[in-house]
Amino acid sequence: MSLELQVNQQIGLLNWNFEQLNQQLDIELKHCRGVVVTEGDIQAAKAMMASLNNLIKAIDAKRIEVKKEFCAPYFEFDAQAKVLTQKVSDVRQEYYVQVKHFEEQEKQAKKQEIVDYFTSLNFRLVSLEKLWDEKWLNKTCSEKSWKEQLSGKIEKIKVDLAIIGQMEAEDKETLKAMYLDCLDVSTAKRRYDDQIERKRKLEEARKTAELQRKESAQANVPIYQKPAETPVSGGEKAGELYTRAFRVVGCTKQQIIDLGNWMNAHGIKFEKITEEE
Repeated sequence: MSLELQVNQQIGLLNWNFEQLNQQLDIELKHCRGVVVTEGDIQAAKAMMASLNNLIKAIDAKRIEVKKEFCAPYFEFDAQAKVLTQKVSDVRQEYYVQVKHFEEQEKQAKKQEIVDYFTSLNFRLVSLEKLWDEKWLNKTCSEKSWKEQLSGKIEKIKVDLAIIGQMEAEDKETLKAMYLDCLDVSTAKRRYDDQIERKRKLEEARKTAELQRKESAQANVPIYQKPAETPVSGGEKAGELYTRAFRVVGCTKQQIIDLGNWMNAHGIKFEKITEEE
């Protein structure tokens, strides 16, 4: 389909007395430049400003009037041309919708080919979505090209995992998992080191808190006041050790711990007694 646009156009000419007006304004405005207005000249200055404003308005009004008349044929041509282009665009849209439909079907078929090929490789470390490149669906990307690119990405993962296997790391499985998430050795190593450092700091904080708790518990042990010595009676000998069994009833777990700490602090040996049912 072809159309030949035939436009009979005559370049418009505008003749007006620009040079005359330009020279005349230079002469008249020369007397207005550099004028110093005093307090007594304010009314005259305002009158001059009004005169100059009226002159500007007159020139602009004429300019707008000439522009409308001069451009009227173009504005009419512009509106008519848009009517024609809209008719053509409406029909073109019908073709566009149908062509896009077939192109989308082709892309879906090609995508399925790529999915099937990836499945045949039996590679399950990462999903196809993590390796996907939208450019593979372009018509300019041949089957050989996208197969080489996909296989290349898989081979790179295998090489990177081998490199990680040679690294010094306490938990290589975690490091490998981090790599398979980002598919970049440097990024995975940085994340792994950050995690190890966080764990180390948490463990140090836990040990410090535990030590502070023990020190605080020991600081709360009551000071033992040695009782005054009493005369030895009967057959008792001074410094002789005795053994006596007893039960502690009606106290908290912390009190039991404090009692044990107190006896340890004063060299009193004791054993736990488990009662039989």
